[in-house]
Amino acid sequence: MKVTESGCDHEIVEIARRMYKAYIANSDGKSWDGRPCPAWADLTPAVRSHWCAAALEGAKELAERIREERARVTTRLKSFDVTDDESKTAPAPAPAPALAPNGLLVATAPTPAPTRPPIATALPGPDEPKKPQTPRPPASQK
Repeated sequence: MKVTESGCDHEIVEIARRMYKAYIANSDGKSWDGRPCPAWADLTPAVRSHWCAAALEGAKELAERIREERARVTTRLKSFDVTDDESKTAPAPAPAPALAPNGLLVATAPTPAPTRPPIATALPGPDEPKKPQTPRPPASQK
């Protein structure tokens, strides 16, 4: 199907204008046959439509690549196992505050913090005796 400038979305026409401007900058202002490039407004409607068709195709290709990348990343993220101890002990969401008939907040009991399993450490607790350390021999005796 042929693309016409009048049938193109305003954003596609703007992309086409920017592409044409980049073409002029990259070709030192010369067209394919060496003549000076006219301004966008001086292009024929057919030539502007060709630039719109190129811009539309570029936008479609970019959109497809973004969709593919999004699907790839989504699939990759789903492959990660997120069920670790941290997620198992995550606190439940706080209940919504209750309102009295007069519109004031009703006091509710605070939600207790979740309990975590103890972390094993090599350090003695405050009630445990410290282990005696073996003295190291002086460096000269090694």
